Amino acid sequence: DKASGAKTLPIILGYNRSKYVYISFIVLSYAILAFLIISKVFPIYTLIEILTLPQAINIIKDALNNNFDFLDVKNAKLVSNFGILFFTSLIIYAIIKIII
Repeated sequence: DKASGAKTLPIILGYNRSKYVYISFIVLSYAILAFLIISKVFPIYTLIEILTLPQAINIIKDALNNNFDFLDVKNAKLVSNFGILFFTSLIIYAIIKIII
């Protein structure tokens, strides 16, 4: 991006800051989820998202160790799994609401 003159966020922030912003986005995803579950905006079944935590931890470790090989692919898998599990938890919640 820098060579082409593009002004992207990583170019503006720099390498290290961009890395920590990326990591903070991952951490915030789980923190916001926890907050929304505690405040009862999301049903307790959305705790199933915790199953993606090992993936997130591995991505964070890779970023901290400057190992960016396939990080975009790993991130895409994390986001997909997070979304699938979230959707699944809402379906489970809806089925239980219908049954009970």
